[in-house]
Amino acid sequence: MGRAMRAHRERHAACLLAGMTRFLQTILWCSLLALLGGSERASALEAQQLFAPIKIVSGARTLKDMRATHQAWAERVLIEPMRQRTAGKPWQEAAVHFAQRTAFVLLPSNDIGDAPELRDEANRVEGAGGRDPLIFCLCLRLRREPATYDPA
Repeated sequence: MGRAMRAHRERHAACLLAGMTRFLQTILWCSLLALLGGSERASALEAQQLFAPIKIVSGARTLKDMRATHQAWAERVLIEPMRQRTAGKPWQEAAVHFAQRTAFVLLPSNDIGDAPELRDEANRVEGAGGRDPLIFCLCLRLRREPATYDPA
């Protein structure tokens, strides 16, 4: 790496650090004032925002809307074909119910860290003989990452 590139990265890191330091100082100061009873002063400081306020446009799609759209898509494209593939299997009912409950795990913006009941259900469906590619995919997605997992 060249000297100019290294200097640029160091300046960039210094600017980020300065901005983050100011942000944290403001948050800590407001918290301290609120704890000490200076809520009017804390409110005034909070009013001087470091960042532009988030504006929610009326009619904007929310995560709830996105999940509903995704669930309808999953039902049509994934679950219905699985229902046809597994027709007559003794574990079909449990597999379909499991797929309907866990289709949201295929969304890129989900957090499944707090889903132990879904993990238990995945184990039950697999243990009952659920041998469908969709079931395998959902069960794998619900498994915990090993402690040594390194995404880099």
